[in-house]
Amino acid sequence: MSNKVFFLLCVKAVYGIGNLSYGRVSARFGREVRNFSNIHKDNAVTIFSKMGDDTNLNERFVKDIINQNNVAVFSKTTCPFCKKVKQLFDDLKISYYALELDQIGDNGPILQDTLQNLSGQRTVPNVFIKGHHVGGCDKTLSAHADGRLFDMLEGSFKNYDFDLIVIGGGSGGLAASKEAAGFGKKVAVCDFVKPTPLGTT
Repeated sequence: MSNKVFFLLCVKAVYGIGNLSYGRVSARFGREVRNFSNIHKDNAVTIFSKMGDDTNLNERFVKDIINQNNVAVFSKTTCPFCKKVKQLFDDLKISYYALELDQIGDNGPILQDTLQNLSGQRTVPNVFIKGHHVGGCDKTLSAHADGRLFDMLEGSFKNYDFDLIVIGGGSGGLAASKEAAGFGKKVAVCDFVKPTPLGTT
């Protein structure tokens, strides 16, 4: 049995294949599963046995969830920050797939280790949009607050060198720049000074 990998399989949410026979799943994914009678129509996650130690297969499984859902949330039912993120998506009527890591037994810590390797984050919530890692609760709420969340959903992931560019270095421009910098933002100030032989004081 050492060469057989028993895997956690998200049938509905990840593969969208509904009712399948043992043979089709075994042939398509090369994974042995034991019993399809426990698959529920409205429950994406079915545990067949403990996940194996094959890091590549575990990463492939997590990547399947991330890449085949516009929004994927790795969550825990008891985590208040997870509830905040899911409530945000509910309020915005954004469909998402949530995998509750505390509801899948010993497979939860295995998936958290896999997420650590893939994203550098082991804590929950761990949010991915359009295959890109967003982060936890604070970063997701921040993306919504500054308007980037819907850009991400449209596939726009822009990285800027500055959070704010101020045109004009007069008293108003400098005041605005200092205020933004006080909030930890990266600010650039653009100004034009006409060269003069008299210099400045």
